[in-house]
Amino acid sequence: MQIEAKVCVFEGVVALLGHPVLHSLSPQMQNAAFRASGIPYRYIAFDVKPELLASAVEGMRALGFRGANVTIPHKVEIVKHLDEIDAVAAQIGAVNTIVVDADGRLIGYNTDAGGLLEALKSDASFDPRGKNALIFGAGGAARACCFALASAGIDGITIVNRSSVNALSLANALRKAHPDCKVSTIALESEGQADCAPHGATYGSGIMKNASKQENGMSDGTGTTGLTSPIPHAVLEKLDLVINATPLGLWPEWAGQSPLPRDRLGAVPAECVVVDLVYRPVRTPLLKYAARRGLLTVSGLSILLHQGALAFRLWTAKPAPLDVMKAALNAALGSEEPFSELGESRGGKA
Repeated sequence: MQIEAKVCVFEGVVALLGHPVLHSLSPQMQNAAFRASGIPYRYIAFDVKPELLASAVEGMRALGFRGANVTIPHKVEIVKHLDEIDAVAAQIGAVNTIVVDADGRLIGYNTDAGGLLEALKSDASFDPRGKNALIFGAGGAARACCFALASAGIDGITIVNRSSVNALSLANALRKAHPDCKVSTIALESEGQADCAPHGATYGSGIMKNASKQENGMSDGTGTTGLTSPIPHAVLEKLDLVINATPLGLWPEWAGQSPLPRDRLGAVPAECVVVDLVYRPVRTPLLKYAARRGLLTVSGLSILLHQGALAFRLWTAKPAPLDVMKAALNAALGSEEPFSELGESRGGKA
């Protein structure tokens, strides 16, 4: 009996490095884009634990990969393992896209920033100039959001994070790069460090560091977070934009959780736009709460699409087939609500 083996040959592999990666739709989206563009690349997701990140990068070099995306929790740590960082990524201090050049050098970029601005423009007609934003998180994704908005002329940013150290580090970097942007922080854990820089304000919650997830500011899905000192009403009532740049709500590890409880959304203005970078599930608890309040929402799926399009161009030097990528995301979602229903105007299906 003769057995024939089929061998699939690709001229290049593009990786996704993260932990976890089970939720990611990037392989479906980017592989569809490669096929439609006639590019013999294959996009593969790799679950890389933090302690193995350096080895994974060396593996990319050894195997001749063409590039990579980088996701939670590696966007900041990856920087030290690359040969070069472009100016935007260097200012942000985080990388989500890697290009391997003709000499085998790994060059880091950040397409999260551009992806956010494009999604806000296309889905919400949102112009950051003169506006005020509240951003949950201080990691790589949050850094990209902050610097993108500051570069686009936003007036004020409030950073909410579990660790005051990380929040203050981001705030100080932001003030240095964009001195006209008013930056303040809210730490959900008090670490004895005050924010005394110009325009700065710090609110501490006095939460115990060894408390449970719910007691550390993570919602249990019922609209409560367990904060002993919630975000001040004076901050919420002036907001034009709320962004979740944490994993809260992500399936399956943080499913059902929201960074902002349902009752606190009642304090934001009716014109406020709510964004969640999490896209599995498509409608996170935060977006559901916002939609019930009648607020305009922007899904992480739209940001995934636009940052992915920017990454595709970096890897291939060709324009991304947006319609193909969007169709691939719709197909991958299956029984979940389709991409085409997201980002609708107030009073619609958002």
